[in-house]
Amino acid sequence: MTESGSKLRIFKILKIIISSLLITVLLLFTIAAIRTLSLDVNAGLQLAHWEKTNNKSLVIDHHQREELLANFKEAIRIPTVSFSRTEINTTALLEFDRFLRKAFPTVFSSSLVHHELVANYSHLFCVKGSQPELVPYMLLAHIDVVPASESDGWEAPPFSAKEIDGFIYGRGTIDDKNSLMGILQALEYLLLKGYAHMRDFTSVLVMMKKSMVSMER
Repeated sequence: MTESGSKLRIFKILKIIISSLLITVLLLFTIAAIRTLSLDVNAGLQLAHWEKTNNKSLVIDHHQREELLANFKEAIRIPTVSFSRTEINTTALLEFDRFLRKAFPTVFSSSLVHHELVANYSHLFCVKGSQPELVPYMLLAHIDVVPASESDGWEAPPFSAKEIDGFIYGRGTIDDKNSLMGILQALEYLLLKGYAHMRDFTSVLVMMKKSMVSMER
């Protein structure tokens, strides 16, 4: 067999291999495209049959909205600053405790909620579900905020909760009083609506962020 004949044979083999690979890739791409187009994106979001009952409306009226915003702003105005593990604003923490009890009276008084004050300033809320065999869930938030002053470049005083163009400015609006107030507001709302939890539910509001990190570990 001549050298040119051998090269031609090798070229044909390579051509067959490359063509086979291209066909395989094209086939896999076609299958993936078909599966993607036919996929029900909500399939994993379907509620269990027991979760479809007694759903509560998420709509709140104007008065409830104003009350919610007022409570959130009040939470921001209380400077629950922690400088270190040993240096904290205890006066503000005690004021915040009184504020929470006033803002969420149902949470603190309901027989369905077990509340425990931990280490003077942290709060533990436990709600027993009607189906304890279900996996329980826990929501965490921390009460303290890091120090802040106008000299840090704030557009509004950091503990003023001033509203500018529809945004509330203040230390804790994102980290982490938004989560804290959201948890308690939702629980207060559900209790007032007579909602019965299916799963055991625990909410932990810790005084210091570092304590929450330790719990997550």
